[in-house]
Amino acid sequence: MWAIVNDVRGAVDSWGFKQYVLGVQFYRFIRENFASYIEAGDDSIRYAELPDNVITPHIKDDAIKTKDSFIYPSRLFAKVALPSWPRLKARSSLANGPRASSKSSP
Repeated sequence: MWAIVNDVRGAVDSWGFKQYVLGVQFYRFIRENFASYIEAGDDSIRYAELPDNVITPHIKDDAIKTKDSFIYPSRLFAKVALPSWPRLKARSSLANGPRASSKSSP
C-alpha cells in the first residue's frame, strides 16, 4: 500500500489523494467482505476465480436479500483495481517526469 501511496501522491493534491485512497479502501472492503460471505469459510471456494456465468439467479437473489447488494467475481477488487496498477504507476511516472527533468536543467 505504501508503494502505491508514494508513486501516486505526486500526481494529485493531498485532498484529492485522500479521497482517492479512502474510496479505494472502502471499495476493497466491500468487495472482500462480499467474497468472504459467498465463500462462507470454505477454503475450496475462491469466489474471485469463478467465471461470472456460474452465478445463478438464485445465488444473486440470495446475496441481494442478505447483503443488500451483489458483486460479480469479475468486479472484485483483485480483478478491477490490481490489474490497473501498472497503468497507474506509468501515469504517475509520466507526471513526475517533467518535474525531474526541469530540476536537472541549468
